[in-house]
Amino acid sequence: MNEFEASSLLMKGINEAFSSETLALEAALVIYYNEREYLLTCLDVILRSAKDASVKDSIRLVFQQFATELAEESIPLNQQNNSPKATPANTSTQFTGFMTKPTTQPTAQQQQQPQPETKLTENLKKLGKEHLAEEQIYLVQILYHIGSLFWIKTGDLSSMIEALKQSHLLNATTPYLTLAIISAMSTVKYIDAQNGIYSADSIKKITALINDNTWKVVTLKQTVFFRWALLLTYIAKKHPEISSAGGITEAERETIFENAISENVFEFMSDYLLYFQQKTLTTDLLVLDFIELVPNILPKIRIREEDKASTNTTNLSERSSSKSEEKERKPSDLEMFFKLLASVYRNRTGAGIRFWSHERSCFHSFLRWATDLRVPGTVRAVYEFLGTIASGEDCAESAFNFLEQGTNRTHLTSSSLFSWGKLFAAFHFYIPLLQKNTRSNPQYFPPEEEELLITFLYLLRQVVQYSQNARSVLWNDPIMRVFDCLVEMLSCPTSIMLRASLYHTLAAFCSPWGGGGDGNGKRIAVQVWNVIEESNFPSQNKQQTMTETNTQTHYIHQYPTYLLKALEQEKKNEKCTETLAILDLLASMIHTQTRQEALSNGFTPNTPSVPSDLGQGTRTPGAGPYISLIIDNVFLELDKRTNLTKERQWELTEACLKILENSVISFDEHTKPFLEIRNIANQSHEIEILKKVVLIYMTHPGYEVIIRILTSTSLTSALFKIVQSVGENTKNKQAMRCVMRCLRIFNQIMEIQNVFVSLLVPCINALSTKLPNGNYKISDFIFMPFPSFTSLSKSMLYHPKIISEIALLINCTEEEEICLLSIRILRALSRESSYNDLEKRNVKCNTLNKDMGGIGTQLALLLKESPDAESILYAFSDQLKVDQPEVTSAEDYEYDINNIPFWQATVEPEDSYRSADTFEPQAYSSTRINIMDMFIENTIHGKPVPSVAHFLLGYYVFQPSTQNKVQAIGHQDARLVCLQAILDMMQGSLSSQDDTNINSSFVTAPSTSFEITHPLIAEKCHRIIYQLCAKKTISLPILNYLRNRDNHIYSQLKALPARIEVNANVATPVFPGLIVCSDGSKVLTDFCTLRAQLHGRAWLLKLVALDIHMAVGTKKKSSIQPLLDLLFDQEKIASNSGEYSNSFFSSRTAEIHQSLPRLVETFCSLDFTWIDALDREPPKPSVYLSQFDPKQFEFTTEEGYVLYDIRAAYRHFRRIIQHKLTPQAGLAELEAETTDRLGRLMSENHRREITHAKMHCLRAWRQVIQVVLLECFDEFSLAARKKITYTLLNNLLERIRKPAGLDQDVLENLCDIVLTLLIRSGQDNDTSGWVGLTPDSPLSDTHIRSLYQEMLQHIKIQPTTKEVQKEDTEKIALPQLSFLIHSTIN
Repeated sequence: MNEFEASSLLMKGINEAFSSETLALEAALVIYYNEREYLLTCLDVILRSAKDASVKDSIRLVFQQFATELAEESIPLNQQNNSPKATPANTSTQFTGFMTKPTTQPTAQQQQQPQPETKLTENLKKLGKEHLAEEQIYLVQILYHIGSLFWIKTGDLSSMIEALKQSHLLNATTPYLTLAIISAMSTVKYIDAQNGIYSADSIKKITALINDNTWKVVTLKQTVFFRWALLLTYIAKKHPEISSAGGITEAERETIFENAISENVFEFMSDYLLYFQQKTLTTDLLVLDFIELVPNILPKIRIREEDKASTNTTNLSERSSSKSEEKERKPSDLEMFFKLLASVYRNRTGAGIRFWSHERSCFHSFLRWATDLRVPGTVRAVYEFLGTIASGEDCAESAFNFLEQGTNRTHLTSSSLFSWGKLFAAFHFYIPLLQKNTRSNPQYFPPEEEELLITFLYLLRQVVQYSQNARSVLWNDPIMRVFDCLVEMLSCPTSIMLRASLYHTLAAFCSPWGGGGDGNGKRIAVQVWNVIEESNFPSQNKQQTMTETNTQTHYIHQYPTYLLKALEQEKKNEKCTETLAILDLLASMIHTQTRQEALSNGFTPNTPSVPSDLGQGTRTPGAGPYISLIIDNVFLELDKRTNLTKERQWELTEACLKILENSVISFDEHTKPFLEIRNIANQSHEIEILKKVVLIYMTHPGYEVIIRILTSTSLTSALFKIVQSVGENTKNKQAMRCVMRCLRIFNQIMEIQNVFVSLLVPCINALSTKLPNGNYKISDFIFMPFPSFTSLSKSMLYHPKIISEIALLINCTEEEEICLLSIRILRALSRESSYNDLEKRNVKCNTLNKDMGGIGTQLALLLKESPDAESILYAFSDQLKVDQPEVTSAEDYEYDINNIPFWQATVEPEDSYRSADTFEPQAYSSTRINIMDMFIENTIHGKPVPSVAHFLLGYYVFQPSTQNKVQAIGHQDARLVCLQAILDMMQGSLSSQDDTNINSSFVTAPSTSFEITHPLIAEKCHRIIYQLCAKKTISLPILNYLRNRDNHIYSQLKALPARIEVNANVATPVFPGLIVCSDGSKVLTDFCTLRAQLHGRAWLLKLVALDIHMAVGTKKKSSIQPLLDLLFDQEKIASNSGEYSNSFFSSRTAEIHQSLPRLVETFCSLDFTWIDALDREPPKPSVYLSQFDPKQFEFTTEEGYVLYDIRAAYRHFRRIIQHKLTPQAGLAELEAETTDRLGRLMSENHRREITHAKMHCLRAWRQVIQVVLLECFDEFSLAARKKITYTLLNNLLERIRKPAGLDQDVLENLCDIVLTLLIRSGQDNDTSGWVGLTPDSPLSDTHIRSLYQEMLQHIKIQPTTKEVQKEDTEKIALPQLSFLIHSTIN
């Protein structure tokens, strides 16, 4: 590299060395490696997005234009990099050739080595080698994208083929280079031969290059030759003259195809190429071209294979070959082709629609042809192929109809081979035979038939997973008896693989997503629960007389017998196939509520998918025995099973955790109604109803899990152990998913533990009866006394390493949701142990447990003393540096449901076909915003010190005992990295602004202002800095630090426009509204942006007031002089000093308006009206909701203002809609009316929020005025004081005299400021006197008395919710007035 690049990297390395804990040179090399990787990643994303149909067309067009310019650019390979920017030259060597060079000539490592005398650590050398290996893969991936987008010239394609010839299969770049060559030969990009693309000479050259004997891997040659022959076939059909001139005849092409097939190219592509890049379209296009261009090859193979099969076997239904023979059988070519098709379309939802639609197309004809095949192995492969192309709603529905056509319901056995009737006819035939199995007359399932049945079941579950119609029709079909067949076959002697397939099929029927919508899956799950209960707890027990004594023996440690036997039998099996299937079934039968379901149900809980009377009359009801079985016999036993591989162990762990997670999350939803229960013990008339409600919770599967976790059992330790193992498993995706599920469980437990222990448990105790043996009973539910509960936070405190690990996960790069969950858990831990949500809600109950909160200050102390303390600080700072666009949408309603119109959230069709545990990142669920919220919660006034925020923000650096070291520590103290990250965020946008723009910032806003791009984060940053500075013990040192570090407060105030509407202008708002200024001008803005900017402005002004106050108190007035000059625009005051009009009550002239100081302009800009877009239309006449009273949904926020509870109102409206007797009549009108009412309630919330934000800003502005007037006004000259006083009074009095639209609080604040101004002006009159003061002067006693009467009158006549009596006002103001009059008379 040149000197410029080297010096730039070294400078960055010096700045980053302390945070990476390495030498500057090593840090520079790490930056160099990372930047190269970032560049290649960007290229990969751009090229990948250029061909991704799911990307918006407008965005994809930009990527395509960039990719086109990139691919057409030419640079010489031997060009010397002598300048920071290399000039591309027009040469014959294309960019694509340059990208392949590192794969064969890895000379980059030599260029990256430092000076010979410098010794690098072994870790850094290893890192360099790893980066080089990854770069090679990136390069060939980029080459693959270019090849799939553009034509590769003959010379470049020849170079790629030569490189592949010398490759071997163990080389990591081989599969990607192979795919790049195959994509370069795609027929999709073919253009007219007149453009010089693949002339006859080019064809001859490439054919000769491929067809030689220098290939190291013959299968690679045959694969490339196969693709090349397909392209030649396409060219022959489009341009026969070129093909004939190229010298490749049709017969020769057929020979190429046959030779390639004989060399197992189908198997090679399926097992090797697709293993590395499963979702590539390259192989997709290859097989589609083969089907379309060479339709005669496959029929020939079919005839040959059927002839061979007819000599070796009889009819399909009579085959019974042994397993050993089946294993030795080599798959046929046709079978491998269909397996290749299955591999291409597996896990690609909706990609196979081309085979189901367009009945006259060659692909649908091919599908029809495939269903006529009869060779057993090929039939299985066809079933597997049909299953892979049946994913997605349209594909599944088409597959269902396709197989329905061949079903003969009169005689199922007469159904065609590829039909639903044939599948269940096989069940009806084999089940009676297998049920007759005895030792003397053993019955078995023919292995070949069994494997065929397994693949058919795979097709069945794919269809019912995605098609709601198919699931309902098949499940309820009285002829096929699907449910009975699946259950009865499970009780027959079959193989493990078939039983596992049966369990998976039942799981697909029970699943809540896809075809399980509208409660379809839940209804089936309830039936399956009851049948499983029958098999695990035999029905003959129900004949016993259920007395209190014999019922006691049926609970607690009793496991389901059938499932216990099945799980025990498979403990010796290292694959655990059946165990995984059973776990899958149980997880699918415990449903959780999705966001879409919550919206459609009005945020009311779903009915449980587990029947509350499960096992009633046989044992203590509920799902507890099943959950206990999974925990005790599977989950907690995994570490003891030495026969399991690590991969299988993690797979089993995740399957168990999914059950536990679903149990806890679904329980959380159903516990919320308990918040409404009051004084249970005193409501005797509702005891029986309450018992039924309580039993719903006690029989829920989550009950067992929560009890175990809150009593610190071995389950809690096992979950902790999984999270603690994250360090050694960061590259294991399944292990990281297990960690994510553990964190989800922790997060839900911390949200619910207070309600569980403080409300549910006392309610259970109040309703239960104690038995002689010490147990308790509610109806038929017998349970032991509750153990001593310990909050999850306290359990973590006993295992301090788990807390450190969770804190380190804040910067997890593998899963974004892990970062979010870790910060939410830390927020819960940071709360004090006395923290109680129930007390905030004023919910009364007999017992409140105050130990269910967090660990408060202990968390900060624990992290401070942790060996990973610095790593935690760096992890948080790295996460704060992640810059993401702040785009709010209706989908973010969970962050602020009372102000975000959630009913506008778009529900995409594919959302119904996405698994419930899929994480969808959103703007307000970003990790950075959650970190900010935690900082705010833990720096707020009254929070005990030290909190976790103080540890992360460097509180210990600024403590009185160390404040004298702050200057020496400077920016290189690791304890300050998070604080510096926040300051850098706020300062970053200011560094690129020039002084001219900043000085005129209240006229035109800087385009890169952080308040514009990230208004919410900017507000939170200002608040965090203020709350941190407001801590009395560290206020002075941290303010000094901010002053010494880029003069933070001054620069932020200088960059802030004086008028609010300048930065608030939003071109395309999500929640639009209008700012109507006092002069009548209108500004289009966004509600969230305006609210955040108002609050952010308020926090900054409060910080300014605090800084001035602290500086005056320490006799450092000179340090605040720049702030005072900026606030009051001293240059303007000096240039405009002179005689002023004596009339306070005259309207402002243009001359006065132009001379307003910044601080006055800030006040004037608050004089605007908010018009919300939600209520622009006139209100609709009330027809169905005329009795609706919005006041019943009002609540008071923690800040003291009143809002409407939109969630409760929406739930009320949905209840009205759901209970409407005639849904067809007027339902649309009712929906429209409820939407209109919700919009108007929310628009009123918006107005109140903006009013509160304006009031917050006004109070902060008043603080600045009062601090300046009362503490440092003497810093101004007398002329300046006169000018400031006059200007402020002129603007304030004008607003007081026109109080329309002003709240009482605003009037009181304005009058308070006026009184402060008069007090200060009286002091000036007393000491120096105002020049020219006469009875007609603005500060004469006559004017002061009339002014006071005006203020009292305006306060008195304004309507207000707060009673303000005249005598009360006079009592407060008269002492000040008497002092004023005394001063002015003197």
